[in-house]
Amino acid sequence: MGSQAHRQLLQLGQILDRGLSRIEASVQVGADAHVLRATGETVAMNPAAVAVDVVDFERLAAKANPETLERAALLYRGDLLEGLRLREPAFEEWLAVERDRLRSLAVATLDRLTHSQMEGGDLDAAIETATRLVSLDPTREAGHRTLMRLHLQTGRRAAAVRQYQACERALSRRTQGGLLADKQLVQAAIADSWMQLAQLRLMVLYTAWVIDQNATAGARKEIAACKVLAANVLHDIVYRAMHLHGALGVTDEMPLARMWQALPSMGIVDGPTEVHQVTIARQLLKDREPSQGTWPSRWLPPRVEESRQRYADAIESVVGNL
Repeated sequence: MGSQAHRQLLQLGQILDRGLSRIEASVQVGADAHVLRATGETVAMNPAAVAVDVVDFERLAAKANPETLERAALLYRGDLLEGLRLREPAFEEWLAVERDRLRSLAVATLDRLTHSQMEGGDLDAAIETATRLVSLDPTREAGHRTLMRLHLQTGRRAAAVRQYQACERALSRRTQGGLLADKQLVQAAIADSWMQLAQLRLMVLYTAWVIDQNATAGARKEIAACKVLAANVLHDIVYRAMHLHGALGVTDEMPLARMWQALPSMGIVDGPTEVHQVTIARQLLKDREPSQGTWPSRWLPPRVEESRQRYADAIESVVGNL
C-alpha cells in the first residue's frame, strides 16, 4: 500500500471513529467499548461493542438446544443483505457464498428445531417450523416427508395429501439441466399458491365466526367474498399447476385439464361472480356518507391550511428561534 493511500485510510478511520464516538455517547456505550478498532495497518469493527444479527444467529445455532434453536430461527429472516446490489465482482462473489452458507445453516437449524419440537410433543409448533423449512428449501425431500408425517399425526390427512401433490412434480421434474423446483419463478408460483389458499381458509373461518355472531343475514358480504375468492384461487392455482406440469398438465392423464374446464362453472353455480362483487360493494358502501363539498374529505390542501391556522403560534415560535 502506498504512503498516500495509507494516510487516506488512517484519515478515514479517524473520521469514522469520531462519528461513531458521538453515537456511542448518545447510547451510553462503555468507555472501553469503542465501535472501531484501528491500528497502524487495519480498521476493524469491535465485536464487543455492537450486536450483529448474523453473529448472534451463528452463536445460537451452534448451541443446538431447543431454546437457542428457536431464538436462532427467529433471527433468520431471509438472505444476507437481501436487495443489496453492488457492481463489485469480488464483493458479489463473497456475498453469494455467505448467503448460501447462512441459508444452509438456517435449513439445518429449522430441521433440528422441528425434530426437537416433535420430541417434545409440540406438534403444532413443529408443523409451523417444518412449513417454514419447506418454504426455505423446497427441493429438500426430507422436509416434505416430515411435514406430511406431522399432518398425519395431527389427523390432517387432507393436508398431508395436498403437501405431497403440490411438491411431487416440482421435486421430480428437471429442465435446463436442473430441478424445476430450483427455478425462482417456480418457487414464486408455489409460494403464491400457498399464500392464496391460506388466505381463503382464514376468510372461510372468519365468515363462519361472523355467522355464529350475527346469523347468516349478518354475514352477506363475507359469504359473497368467500364465493368470489374460491373461484379466483382455484383458477390461479390450477393455472400455475398446469404450467409446472408442462404438456402433461393439459392431457387427460392428469386431473388438471378437467379442473380447468370446470373453472367457469365456479363463477356461476352459486350465482355469478359479478353479483357477489356487487353485494360486497353495496354492503361496504351503505354505511358511508358522500363528501359534502366538491373535493374528497381527505383532500390535502384545506387540511394543510387548517393545520397551519391551528398551530400558527407554535410554528411562529419555532421559526422565530431559528
